[in-house]
Amino acid sequence: MNVKILKIDEDSLVNAKISDSKLVKLNLPSITDGWRFNFKKHSKEAGHET
Repeated sequence: MNVKILKIDEDSLVNAKISDSKLVKLNLPSITDGWRFNFKKHSKEAGHET
C-alpha cells in the first residue's frame, strides 16, 4: 500500500510504502533510528496487525 508520511522537521509529506513483513524480510525501525511508533502497543489493538 502506498501512503504519505509527514516529515515533521520539514513539514512536508513524503512517499512511503506499507509492506507485509511476512512476505518481505526487513528490520523494523526503532526509537534509536528516530522513530516514535510503539509497535508493541499498536499490535495489541483489536483488528490491527503490525
